[in-house]
Amino acid sequence: MNASRPVSIACLTAVAAVGAAIAAPGVVFAQAPDKDELVSIDQLEEMAITILSEGTIDQGGKKVPIDPTIPAELKHLIPTIPKGLVFPSSNSTIEIEVEFLGKWIETYEKIIDTLTGTARGITKEKKILPSSWTKEENTGKFLQKFAKRYGPGSKAKPSGLKKTDDAGKEAFAEMWGMLPRMFLRYADLFQKKAMNPAQRKAMIEERLQRAKNYLKRYELGKDIAQPRVLGSSLVFVQLSPQVRGMAEDYLTGMSPVQIYKKDGNPLYLGSKKVLWLAASKVNPELKRVLEDLLGESFVGRYSVLEGDVVTDIMRVTGAKLLLGDFFFLEWDGHIAVVRRDQ
Repeated sequence: MNASRPVSIACLTAVAAVGAAIAAPGVVFAQAPDKDELVSIDQLEEMAITILSEGTIDQGGKKVPIDPTIPAELKHLIPTIPKGLVFPSSNSTIEIEVEFLGKWIETYEKIIDTLTGTARGITKEKKILPSSWTKEENTGKFLQKFAKRYGPGSKAKPSGLKKTDDAGKEAFAEMWGMLPRMFLRYADLFQKKAMNPAQRKAMIEERLQRAKNYLKRYELGKDIAQPRVLGSSLVFVQLSPQVRGMAEDYLTGMSPVQIYKKDGNPLYLGSKKVLWLAASKVNPELKRVLEDLLGESFVGRYSVLEGDVVTDIMRVTGAKLLLGDFFFLEWDGHIAVVRRDQ
């Protein structure tokens, strides 16, 4: 890639925004994904959890945690994410997305109930929280209490923490890093669970209309980019060969940095380097589109048509995961990971 190539910021912003201008609970691929691609919720969760609990980046010659509020032990508390929650591999429709949403709700409700049960057990055993809290069987109410009182930004600590042993203090640190985020996800899930099928369908149809409205803004013509939406879950963006380099430079220009594993080695997914991209580095227009249109997950795919050959060159995947809203930007042997500002 040629970093000195002159580019139009307005053009790059538009091209990037097209790829993100879609949000829905399904993902459709035009062709079979290769082994390095992120294609299912369990893969996305595993990567996000690994990055936040173990990942470091280089700052001034020192390796520093990406998120110091999340202890490495948290990874071992997360239950195995079922592999059955996989993005559709054929055409997406409103009906398919309604069905996927139901599976998404069922899967995450079980995971969050399991995690909250673990939290209640640990805090009860170590007598960290009031007994009235640990007896609370309603997952939502327990999470709400914890998040309100002890969530990120709060300086409050439970009185029982002073009296417990080191294992108890470690247990609370794990809960502190996990439970408030669980509440944010649970609140979203609970709202959607309360919807009947017709309401869920109406919500997804509204997303589709919103996506179409965004796409109208970025119909830039065959000489730049032509978007095509399938259902409300996938956008294909066909770029002209003339702007391919611009789009690639756009991603490298945001300066993502290498993520390192706990053993100090660079993190890879297959042959692709995994990089961290701070939300503050993302172009404001692209960031706004990503955040405004995120449903449960979405994908935008970029390709270039040269003669009769279509080549995929980039992809943007977004998903609501246990530890936050994440976006994965894939191109040319790289995956840049962005976590939405908490």
